[in-house]
Amino acid sequence: LRLKLLSLVGVLSENAVIPLILKLIEGAPTDSQRRSCFLEVLRMGPPAIPKLMEALGFRDIPLRRISAEVLVEFGSLAVPHLTEGLEEGNANKKFWIQKILKAIHEPRSL
Repeated sequence: LRLKLLSLVGVLSENAVIPLILKLIEGAPTDSQRRSCFLEVLRMGPPAIPKLMEALGFRDIPLRRISAEVLVEFGSLAVPHLTEGLEEGNANKKFWIQKILKAIHEPRSL
C-alpha cells in the first residue's frame, strides 16, 4: 500500500494526491491500512495543510471528517491556516474548523 501511495506522489502533484489519499483512507479495509495512508499525509508535512483545508469544503462528508482528523494530528502547525479559514470559509467549512480547533486544544473532542 505504501508503494502505491509513493508512486501516486511521484506521478501526481501534491494537490492531486491529497484527495486520492483521503479516498484511500475512507475505503481502507483494515485499520492498519487506514493508518498507513493517514501517516503518508502527515509525512507530506505542512505543505499538505492547505489541501486538507480545501477538503473540508468537499461534498463528501466522510472525506471532510478524515481531513479534519489529519488536521488535528498536525496540531499547532495547522492553527494559523484554520484561523484564517474561519474568516473566509463557508458555513460547513467553518463548522469543521471550529471542531478541529477545539480538538487541538481539547484532545478527544473531534
